[in-house]
Amino acid sequence: MNPPLISVVTPSFNHAAYLEQTIQSVLSQDGVEYWIMDGGSTDGSLEVIRAHAGRLAGWTSEPDRGQGEAINKGWARATGEVLGWLNSDDWYCPGALGRVAAEFAADPDLLLLAGDCLMTDVSGQTIGLKAARTLDTARMLLTGGDVPGQPAVFIRRSVFQAVGGLRTDLHYTLDFEYWLRIGLRFPAEQMRCIHTPLAAVRVWPGAKTSRGVQAISDEHRRILDDYFAGDALPPGYLARKPEAYAGAFWKQASLEWQAGQGGRARASAREAGRLAPGAYPPGRVRRFWLVSWLPYRYSRVARRVWSRLRGPRPSEWIGVRV
Repeated sequence: MNPPLISVVTPSFNHAAYLEQTIQSVLSQDGVEYWIMDGGSTDGSLEVIRAHAGRLAGWTSEPDRGQGEAINKGWARATGEVLGWLNSDDWYCPGALGRVAAEFAADPDLLLLAGDCLMTDVSGQTIGLKAARTLDTARMLLTGGDVPGQPAVFIRRSVFQAVGGLRTDLHYTLDFEYWLRIGLRFPAEQMRCIHTPLAAVRVWPGAKTSRGVQAISDEHRRILDDYFAGDALPPGYLARKPEAYAGAFWKQASLEWQAGQGGRARASAREAGRLAPGAYPPGRVRRFWLVSWLPYRYSRVARRVWSRLRGPRPSEWIGVRV
């Protein structure tokens, strides 16, 4: 079977310093249709885009409601069988899209593919790896964890047609909600991980996830509000609502610790314990309280202890599906 065309959309707004690398990483690959949807940048981004306009499927620069709307507009105009999005401060690894196309070509039933993501610093030096994850909806819903690295996730067009686009009212957690929606709709057998780096995520002070811990956490709980008030969740999930909200606070504690907000982190951890003492017992909360006095960024010991505190994946979550 011939490899499918991959349509990639880059939502862009005032990231001129990194946009050239992003664009080059896409255009250097074969079998790609590339759209750039700019939100009206004023920092020189348009000059970078225009320099490559002849090789783009299309581009726009106009005010929008954020990243979600930009991606939705690009995907709606795209013609590829496989869809992805790449933020304007991230990039694809060499040969990544060829590997993606081959996976989709080899399996007509494959609906979602997730690869590894390199984590890099502001200069592009690798500082870590986010391993590929499939959509374990139970774990995502109950803990906020196991969310795949966004730029290394690709979906078939039929998924976009079935579940719709990204929510435009979300600005920090729109990928989390989208993966959750897809995971609740389609069987796990039609999703796959490959442990190959497909993309790189730049961690820098201007990145959205580096700026708004409280906003991220508030959006996470708003998604939970919507799902638990709606009819998308099976009964087994509804019974564990307190655990889901506790998981949101435990994840917030982790983010606050990473951001150097130790006092807030300890308060969030206590709230997790209050909401679901079975999942977050007093001993676990106390251990977090102790290690959170260590700087997360500079202490390998703290990160190792935190990994142990998060614990193994509970067996009852494995394989829970609609």
